[in-house]
Amino acid sequence: MKNTFRFLGLPVVLAFVASACGGGSSAALPNIELTPSVTDAEIESTYSITITNTGDKPLTLGAAATMTVTGCPGDADGTNPFTLVLPADVAYPLAIAPQSTLSDYPGMAAEILLTVNYDAIPSTCDRVATVTITSDDPDRPTVQVRLKVVLGEPNIAVPEVVDLGFVPENTLMDGTFTISNTGSGDLHVKSITFLGAAGFFIKWPCVHTATSTLVTDEWLSITSQAQTIGPDDCQEIVIQKNESFGPVPVKYQSSSSDKAVATIVIVSDDPDYDAASGVGAQVELRANYGGPCVRVIPAPIEFGSVILNDIKAISVVLESCGDEDVEIQDIVKQDDSSSVFQVDTVPLGAFNAANPLVLTPGAKSQPFYVKCMPEKINTDATGSLVADTGTLLVKNSSAAQVKKVPLKCLATKAECAVCEFTIRAGKNGKEVKDGDSINPMYKTDVLYFTDESYDLMVSPNGIKRRLWSIDPLTKPQGSPDTFNPTNTFSPVTYQPNIVGTYTFALEVENEIGCIATCQKTVKVAPPPGCHIELTWNTPSDPDQTDTCCTGASCQNKDCGSDMDLHVVHPKATGLERDMNGEVYGYFDTNFDNYWMNSNPMEANPYSWDAANPKDPLHLPHLDRDDTDGAGPENWTYAIPVDGLCYRVGVNYFDDHGWGRSYPTIRVYTNGSATAVYDKTLSKAMNIDDMWDVGRVCCTDVVTPFIEFTKPSSGEPVIVANYPTPFQ
Repeated sequence: MKNTFRFLGLPVVLAFVASACGGGSSAALPNIELTPSVTDAEIESTYSITITNTGDKPLTLGAAATMTVTGCPGDADGTNPFTLVLPADVAYPLAIAPQSTLSDYPGMAAEILLTVNYDAIPSTCDRVATVTITSDDPDRPTVQVRLKVVLGEPNIAVPEVVDLGFVPENTLMDGTFTISNTGSGDLHVKSITFLGAAGFFIKWPCVHTATSTLVTDEWLSITSQAQTIGPDDCQEIVIQKNESFGPVPVKYQSSSSDKAVATIVIVSDDPDYDAASGVGAQVELRANYGGPCVRVIPAPIEFGSVILNDIKAISVVLESCGDEDVEIQDIVKQDDSSSVFQVDTVPLGAFNAANPLVLTPGAKSQPFYVKCMPEKINTDATGSLVADTGTLLVKNSSAAQVKKVPLKCLATKAECAVCEFTIRAGKNGKEVKDGDSINPMYKTDVLYFTDESYDLMVSPNGIKRRLWSIDPLTKPQGSPDTFNPTNTFSPVTYQPNIVGTYTFALEVENEIGCIATCQKTVKVAPPPGCHIELTWNTPSDPDQTDTCCTGASCQNKDCGSDMDLHVVHPKATGLERDMNGEVYGYFDTNFDNYWMNSNPMEANPYSWDAANPKDPLHLPHLDRDDTDGAGPENWTYAIPVDGLCYRVGVNYFDDHGWGRSYPTIRVYTNGSATAVYDKTLSKAMNIDDMWDVGRVCCTDVVTPFIEFTKPSSGEPVIVANYPTPFQ
């Protein structure tokens, strides 16, 4: 191992020549010097401190440097993501020679290097490590360096509008929305406020406080008087970066065909909103709604890094999203916006309030341009680059009257890094290129992502930061969105086990703070035959992507809820029968394909396809059994028997203390990426419930899936306390 201190050629000398006394001259004194000299700094992953002596007498460190850590409320005992690395093979007291007269002290240390490493973990506060250095410097016998891990900035993303469509009189229409965090730090949702027309309802899936009067899974009525669910009712909801919360159920019970609208305000610690004043991201609920509407593409408008005194332009388009003409009266930047932004509407022609630009329903405007031309570099107190920000205002004839779009541009001094990465199916497997299609990955199969970025300026350390992410607006619902070991490493792995389109992105930053991004899209298509996915959402589980451990020393055994997918052959038997008197067949030893019987070919080679008893393509298999929350569990039958149908069920095997959960079933046939059945329960399941979903007929192209519902209400069939052989 390379030493983290250097000598002048001989062993360390701890005995010093005493300074002469008398004579009237000034006494020789040591002087401790730290590089960097700041005593309050930020740390991302590594911070190094060099100790030197700028005095005229040797400096003595009486003991090794020490470190204390201030964690976050709620940390488990022993949580310490910081490590202090000290020089190896050093005895104390230790002498450091004066820099001005190094040659007078052969063999004495010239400097000492200390390193603090930080292993990033989820945080609810700014963690702090304090390094204490003691010496015989008479002016500064004790020096402390305070290193703070600053939480990344969260960014809340919600749909602007949840349109429940036309709802006939005395009809109920359901919908949902999801809250996503697209920022770089944890998002804390503090409260929600809602108001609007009678008939709207929301079910806020929070963990209730001891003083709350709310009932679990209660539908809350939205009225014209503002109502707030705050800290007295719900525990704060924490959404980690690149994660989502929800779905949040909403519904509208129509009493007439009149237009109805309601607003939900979600107050969080997103710095773009003034939480102290109750300002937050808004979701508008609509029913029987029409009128003018305008959408800005893209929104927000982010320029990334722009070289000083250069110009970067982004093409912007307006789209009419209502059922009536929308009039565009003006497009300007807000008064408090940075001067680096310019708006060029010349391609749209002349328009104003008296002679507006008119867009018919569904029509798009000609592109116009928003430009960024930075004239200076902005930095904060620590020297980190700070972006210019602003707001684009689109004044229009919609009910909102003004559409606001955030602007962001980061000024840099030089060329940026080049962002590139490769994806391989397995560590040394075939490269997966942009736009390629693969089948869902199971068990230990993963994609390997390797950062191939480089710095055009060829700075000594090249790329200093990276961040992997998945576009939350396009990623399949239920995908875990977890990079291992973390999304700041390279290489990282990811398992795409949900059918859909994944847009993987990488953001890299070089030493001067210039940021570059790149992305690749991978399509995950279902295999031939029948493919069924089960995912679930347990609102009380704060991290549904963590992995449970085993063993006597394990502290995370029950880290998530456990739902199980069951697919049953028509030959299955059992005592339990449905409302029609038919045998359910769940937990049948040979004819229920679930976690205990994941490969019927091994259990009974003649059970499912007697004509092809040993061909795995002609026999079904459960590809993935998930026991620690969220799923997925996947079932595949590549070549099913022609004409047979199979019962599909979901069993809430064990909630591990996390409570009620909402499952989703998706059914795919014939390799099509469009599900023939896609259902999320709006009513949560309890432990030991069995959702008798329906029957899949893999080879029936006309009716591939038949959903089971209660004749009286049309609701899904959920059997409470379904008996299992493991009780």
